[in-house]
Amino acid sequence: MVLKLRPHSTSKDILRSIRNRFEIEDEQPLVLTDSDGVDVVIDHTLESGDYNLEFGKNSQATGAVENGVEEKKRSAAAVDPDEPHVEFSLRLAIPQPARVVEKARLKNMDDYYNLYDQSLKNPEAFWRKISTEHVTWSHPWKKLQQGGFQKGDISWFLGGTLNVSYNCFDRHAAKTPDKVAIIWEGDETKDIRRITYRELQDEVCRIANALTSFGVKKGQPVVIYMPMVPEATMAMLACTRIGAPHSVVFAGFSAHALRDRIQDCGARVVLTADEVFEAEKQSV
Repeated sequence: MVLKLRPHSTSKDILRSIRNRFEIEDEQPLVLTDSDGVDVVIDHTLESGDYNLEFGKNSQATGAVENGVEEKKRSAAAVDPDEPHVEFSLRLAIPQPARVVEKARLKNMDDYYNLYDQSLKNPEAFWRKISTEHVTWSHPWKKLQQGGFQKGDISWFLGGTLNVSYNCFDRHAAKTPDKVAIIWEGDETKDIRRITYRELQDEVCRIANALTSFGVKKGQPVVIYMPMVPEATMAMLACTRIGAPHSVVFAGFSAHALRDRIQDCGARVVLTADEVFEAEKQSV
């Protein structure tokens, strides 16, 4: 990701741009590494002033966000595109609690880059290992990839088949049935539901059986018109379980908008809720 700054931006300007882009609190210190590998420490205690940060205008290195920090905002600081600016690849290093690091599959960026190097040197062996460890296949794939982006005919894991529903919870329910799969919080913070893999499996199978009893078969579309409740996710998983394509319609859409989407996909079944509570108000 590239952040554009004026060559003589103040530390205040730099901090504001980075914090706004990643929604980081003012109390959180930042550590920047430029594309040439030179560390630049910017702390909220720095006084305002002119800083000429040399990151190299021609750098094209790829940046990464460490430790699960997501890029939530795409817009950088407002800069005149015709004005000279410095482009650099940004990598944030946000310290994480030891308990999080301990359970993480990748403990640090070195672990990440080691895997990345493996994927470049021997992609078939890399993806065969990853796909075997983290995905359960009904039929294992025979060829990793063919085609390309130039003609738009790229394909991956040829010959392999799997079930999304099974991979999402069945294999976890078999090993850790009492582990929490979904944590849902309503409008009120005290309104919390914790659904285990066993409970999720039971509910998804119940919905899948209901869809089957209504005559829904593999390839027949289903419309899901539900509020933000766990049952909406269960409905999606139930559709994937029986091979029914599903169209998720935002619950705030009008009856006409819902009708158009039902007609467009040719759905015969709509999964919905009879009411929903939002901000202590009941909607029917």
